[in-house]
Order: sequence, then C-alpha cells, then structure tokens
Amino acid sequence: MSTRFYCPPPWPSVVEVTGTEAHHLLHVMRLKPGEEVEVFDGLGHSSVGTIEETDRKSARVRLVSGSEREDTVPNRPLLLATAIPKGDRFRWLVEKCTELGVDEILPLDTTRSVVSPRESKIDKHRQYVLEACKQSGRNRSLELHEMQDFETLCGTVVAGQLCLIGTVSDQPATVPELHQLLTETTGPVLLVVGPEGGWTDEELELACQSGMRPCHLPGHVLRTETAGVALAACLKMLLPPH
Repeated sequence: MSTRFYCPPPWPSVVEVTGTEAHHLLHVMRLKPGEEVEVFDGLGHSSVGTIEETDRKSARVRLVSGSEREDTVPNRPLLLATAIPKGDRFRWLVEKCTELGVDEILPLDTTRSVVSPRESKIDKHRQYVLEACKQSGRNRSLELHEMQDFETLCGTVVAGQLCLIGTVSDQPATVPELHQLLTETTGPVLLVVGPEGGWTDEELELACQSGMRPCHLPGHVLRTETAGVALAACLKMLLPPH
C-alpha cells in the first residue's frame, strides 16, 4: 500500500497530515514516528519526510531538505469532456484518467444524459482523484470541474485547437492521422465523449460548426467510460511529455 499522503500547501519545515489522510497513515498503514513517508500537494510538488509525532487524529512530518520534486506543467494539457455513466463507472473513469495523466475532466450534460450528479457527488469524486494520485505517483491533481451543458462547451472551442468528438458513424481515427492533427494545432487538446444513448443530430451539427472533429476508434462500440479512457490513452502516447 502507498506511503504517499496528500497535504495541501503551504509547507513549512514540518507539515501536519490530518483528516482522511491521517486516518490512512495512522490506522490503516499503522505508521509510527521515525518512519519515512512522501507527501504531495496536488499542485505538482512532493517531498520526502519523517514522521516526527502522532496523536489519534493527526501526524506531524518533518520534510527532508533537498528531497523536493516538482512535476512539469504540460505544454498541451489534455481535457476530457464526458457524459457521466451510471453507477460506479464514473469513479472508474476518474481514477483511470488520473493515472493516465489527463489534466481536466468536465462532466457533461447532454440531451440523452441519464446521470446528472449533485455537486456533493462531484466533491466525492475529487477524493477519488487524490487516491489515484497517491497510488500512481502523480503530484499534480486532475481538475474535476462542475457539470456544464454541451452547448456551453461548444462555445469554448477556439480556432486552432484540436477538439475530437467521439462518434460511432465516421471512419476510425488512425495514429498517423491523430499525430498529423496534433502537428496542425496548438494549445489544450479536448476530447468529447457522449452518453451511451449517443449524440442527437442537432448536437453533432453544433459540434462540427464549433470546430470539433468527429472520430472513433476501430473495433466495437465502446461504453462511455471505455471510450474516454481509450481515447485519452491514445492521445497521451502522442502528446509531448512536457
């Protein structure tokens, strides 16, 4: 199990691990003073530290000077706008996208959406982001936005930006074609995945008018969460690492 713990900034020489992170450290991992752990702030920074003191609800960690590490901000962030699948499948999507290095997820309300979570539900999934960061060694958290509607998203697409909308009716995108699209565009890359009921004709028309490019992967029809992870994985292989 991971000995990485989330600790928000600022970081003095001694930081305090509290809340659910302290519970994990103290009562799940059963770590004691003198043991070494790693803390990260969700903004790209991590540091090794030694547990100095504990009580029932917190642990104080003295950071080791010179052990700091910072994740580089990506030149071309990868954003996934997606309809929300039912049940625990959205949690799975959030976790896997965090592990893959997706920078932002925008939950999307579409005509045929069947799930529209409350903000409290989105907040719960932000905790899953931190858990995936701990497991994967990621220091810069995926940003999980509040729900927005599809029409609003279309209005944010700018000229020269690569924006791919998943469909099931067009020719499948090949790796060389995706690579060529990346060389022709700049800025953040946006992937858009619809609900399992599919897009309406009106939504697809609006998407194309806004500059989105239809694409789909070869093979079978994918569920919403599978399509999001598969497309994100393809783009992460082609995007520059920094």
